[in-house]
Amino acid sequence: MIISYLYGPEETKSSIVFSQLQFSEAYNVPLTLIRPKIYYLLNREEDPTYVRLRGKKIKVKNLVLFPEYIQKKTNIYSIEKAHLYSVDDLKQILSLVERINPQALVMFLGLDRSHFGEVYESHYFLLDIAYYKERIFTTCSVCEDRQAVFTQAVDEIGLELFIPSVERQITYKLYEPRCESCFVFPSDA
Repeated sequence: MIISYLYGPEETKSSIVFSQLQFSEAYNVPLTLIRPKIYYLLNREEDPTYVRLRGKKIKVKNLVLFPEYIQKKTNIYSIEKAHLYSVDDLKQILSLVERINPQALVMFLGLDRSHFGEVYESHYFLLDIAYYKERIFTTCSVCEDRQAVFTQAVDEIGLELFIPSVERQITYKLYEPRCESCFVFPSDA
C-alpha cells in the first residue's frame, strides 16, 4: 500500500479531488472517494455524491461515507477532509484498505491546522506514515503576496471569527487562506 498525504490551508485540495475523479473516468482507473459522514450530516444541502469545482461538477461512482464499511476493491482510495478523522479512524481506514487491496494508492487530503492555528493530531500521524507528503500552497487572501499556511474563519465583511464548536466549524462556510503575517491568532484578537 502506498500512502500519500496532501495538506494545506482552505481552498487547496478541491481541485485535486476533482482531477482525481476526471483521471479515474478518463483512464478507467477505479477510485473510491471516502468522505466523513459527519460533514454531510451537518451540511445537508450538500450532495456527497458529487464533487464541485468552479461551477463544474462530477459524479462520484464509488463513494464511502465513513464510518460506513469500505467494501469495493479499487486501485485508488482518496480520503477527503482527513483533518476531520481521529487517528483511530485513519488507522481503521488503512486496515480496511490493506485487507481489500494491499497494492492500492491511498491519498489523504486535508487541512494541517485548525482556524485557531493549532495543528491537528491527524496531521502528525499522517506525516509519520505517508511515503509521499506535500504541502499544497495558495496565496494569502489578505495581502495577496505571500504563501498561505493558515485557514482563518471570517464573517461576511472579513473580520476574524473563532468558532469553538466542532459542529459549527464544519457547517461554517466563510474561511480564507492566510499567510503567517496576516493570520490572527485567538490570543491576538
